[in-house]
Amino acid sequence: QDIYAARVGTDGVLIDPMWVAVASAPGDQLAPRLALGPAEALVVWTDQPTWMEANVYGARFGADGTVLDLSGIPIAASSSLDLSPAVAFAGTDFVTVWTDNRTTWWDVWGSRVDPTGSVVDAPGFVVSPTANIEQAPAIGFDGTTYLAVWEDDRNGGHDVYGARFTASGRPLDPAGI
Repeated sequence: QDIYAARVGTDGVLIDPMWVAVASAPGDQLAPRLALGPAEALVVWTDQPTWMEANVYGARFGADGTVLDLSGIPIAASSSLDLSPAVAFAGTDFVTVWTDNRTTWWDVWGSRVDPTGSVVDAPGFVVSPTANIEQAPAIGFDGTTYLAVWEDDRNGGHDVYGARFTASGRPLDPAGI
């Protein structure tokens, strides 16, 4: 599975009749998510070259629909499994969150990507470090603070928890809300 994109005008008319390849590496590219910045957009996805390997990649798009990062940006490319990315824009940087199993448990991790495509927080910062499984994150930004939410099994079920953190990645609710 590969990822393709096309722009659509505000009137709903397709601007790019020929789809643009965003990610077409060997293996599967899954679960794309998009955030719009002032001059570019960032799409993130799970890159899964084999069934036992998964990383989070991204690529920026210019306003004209040009893919600016043809090889992709490795946002979370470690020996752990990195899945289910989400992304938001904060006025200066994009922030991506994902599910990561680099510890004993699946946790939610994050990293900033600046408008030039540089990963600011490699190898990432932990958003939710509790001793249970957290997965399927989503993220939003209110102009001051990020809110990441995820599915959490700390109470034996699939509850929804969240945590706020600053634009610099400093957690405000390390135990979750």
